Amino acid sequence: MLTPIIAFAKDWHEDPTSNHHVLRELAKTRRVLWLNSLATRTPKLSSGRDLGKIKRKLGEFAQGPQNVENDLWVMSPLVLPLPHSRVARTINRQVLRATIRALRLQLGIKDFQLWTFLPSTADYVGTLGEALSIYYCVDEWSLFSYLDKDQTVEAEHALLERVDAVFAINHALADAKRLVNPNTFVSPHGVDHALFARALDDATEVPADIASLPHPRIGFYGTLQSWVDFELIAEVARQRPAWSIILIGQQLGDLSALRGLANVHLLGQRRHDELPAYCKGFDVGVIPYRIDERMKFVNPLKLREYLSAGLPVVSTAVPEVKRYPSMCEIATTPSEFVAAIERALADTSLAARSARSATMQHETWAARVAAVTRTIDQLGQLGGARVAEVEPVAEVASSPYADHVPFLVTGASGSLGTAIVKQLRAQGHLVRVFQRRAPEQPEDGLEYAFGDLGDPAAVDRAVKGAQIVIHCGAATKGDWLEHRNGTVVGTQNVIDACKRHGVKQLVHISSMSVVDWAGSSGKAPITEATNTEPRAASRGAYTRAKLEAEQAVRVAAKQGLPVVILRPGQIFGGGIPLINGAVARPAGGRWLVLGDGKLELPLVYIDDVVDAVMAAIASGLHQGELFHIIDPEHLTQDDVLELGGGHKKILRIPRSVMFAIGRLSELPLGAIGRPSPIGVYRLKSALARLHYESDHAAQQLGWKPRVGVREGIRRVSTAARDVG
Repeated sequence: MLTPIIAFAKDWHEDPTSNHHVLRELAKTRRVLWLNSLATRTPKLSSGRDLGKIKRKLGEFAQGPQNVENDLWVMSPLVLPLPHSRVARTINRQVLRATIRALRLQLGIKDFQLWTFLPSTADYVGTLGEALSIYYCVDEWSLFSYLDKDQTVEAEHALLERVDAVFAINHALADAKRLVNPNTFVSPHGVDHALFARALDDATEVPADIASLPHPRIGFYGTLQSWVDFELIAEVARQRPAWSIILIGQQLGDLSALRGLANVHLLGQRRHDELPAYCKGFDVGVIPYRIDERMKFVNPLKLREYLSAGLPVVSTAVPEVKRYPSMCEIATTPSEFVAAIERALADTSLAARSARSATMQHETWAARVAAVTRTIDQLGQLGGARVAEVEPVAEVASSPYADHVPFLVTGASGSLGTAIVKQLRAQGHLVRVFQRRAPEQPEDGLEYAFGDLGDPAAVDRAVKGAQIVIHCGAATKGDWLEHRNGTVVGTQNVIDACKRHGVKQLVHISSMSVVDWAGSSGKAPITEATNTEPRAASRGAYTRAKLEAEQAVRVAAKQGLPVVILRPGQIFGGGIPLINGAVARPAGGRWLVLGDGKLELPLVYIDDVVDAVMAAIASGLHQGELFHIIDPEHLTQDDVLELGGGHKKILRIPRSVMFAIGRLSELPLGAIGRPSPIGVYRLKSALARLHYESDHAAQQLGWKPRVGVREGIRRVSTAARDVG
């Protein structure tokens, strides 16, 4: 089981927030102990709401930890609700340490990570025996009117200094926290797409309390607090008395501006799982927030929920909403807001709703949490050196981007991306690079954009201002979810950003793995016209993801995005090994070869791939043209081992034996619903007898290998001997 998590969070029973979504997702794969809110302020004994909260927490403490779903356990610890009293904090530290020790014994939690969503928990970090500490920052707490600003700033500053890493929900928030903790990363909100897409389902019924209201129905849900611009809502209602203005949520702010407006309907609080049905009844979803200092740190959950439900969105100028200009209308005055709603009402067809919903399919909480856990795993691997490793991010990420840059390279820290960047810099170009981690030493002439391809906002920031985008980034290891997020979702984010910012050309680096190898065995040469893989999932996560990514690029090309697609063969050099599983495998001082060693390999040296990228850029081609990049000299497995395999003996496993082993392996794994890594179909693909051609690249791009495979093998072998 993955490392358990103990988390300081908001109260479980409150309206779902990112606390809920993130921890519920984590609890699908590991044990999570949710500790209900430790006080962020001193309660008011004159407040019935606060007294009720104290009474409820006492009762919940007496009940002990409750398993609410999957492996998620909820507990209300007993602490003195005086967060700024030194005496109370000292007592709370002792009480909470004892409480958590007991809970760990009760729930079988040994090693664990400590996560906190609250700014007032610094006292506990490093005292509970956690292996790693994470602050998941969801807001600029110091700007909340009901919190003491100075004390909140002081408490959060102490927390930022103590935790191992910080995840913030948008760039402005991350930039602010990174000034204290350089291990700060952006993790935008996700969405339960499947839940909110129910708004498009014929079987979903519009709730009775709005079904009788006249159209158009302008809807909002969320806490009705001071940050909602009730005066704006009132003016819209007055200007359009025939519209039904529907407000759903707990009423905690001053709503007096809405009194006497017959077309404003206050429905009160509703369960989160009921909201898709209400969205189905809305014609437009609105985000009427007051624009103040706090808004630049806000990332409204409802934005992606509205869009997943297919709703057109009209919002005030919330910076995070402005990142989606193609899907959201932005207005600043009541008259502009009315006009924006009227434009949105013209785009409410089922087809338009379905298209909006589809854009959110890859922005799920599962994708967001997977990206966070990958980053945490990397930090764990860095150990005590992690702060030094990540420090360059703070310096470089705070540097402003140029308004215009000729090239952006994604996956720039990979072998091919590095080689492409090196060539562009040698030609004197300014290059922006998009990668997940900072280099040990930033290079002159490069702009660094950091982030995950699965983060659309990070990708958008990187693409903005770039003329030509060279998209090398992709997942190379992990399960299907990791490949999907890193390759499929990442590529769609690149496509969307390229459309939004009008890039001159997108050079997409695909892979020869997307070709139907098994179906082409012994037939005509492999060319750009050869069918793609019909059973990609059977070939593995990498092939499936690369194929889905290429298909998305082809669709975008048909829609007018300027694209050229390159499918390099088996790249070697520049840190990519010459001998991999397709050639042979090391086995006790010998080479283990599958089959007779006569399989033709689609080899290409890395410098020759870089030349092909440069030729594609120089050609100006942009209508989705596809090119295979393979050296015309065709070497077999035996040829490669003779040239670059040293003097090791070769052990061959006949094809018939391999297929027999493959069939046997499918029986036990199939019984538990898992595919075999050496299943028959995979073997048919891996052992296919193929012949490759790359004449198209020579004819249309003028490309031919400058180095070639034999010289490339000599260079790789020489470098290996020098290192040895």
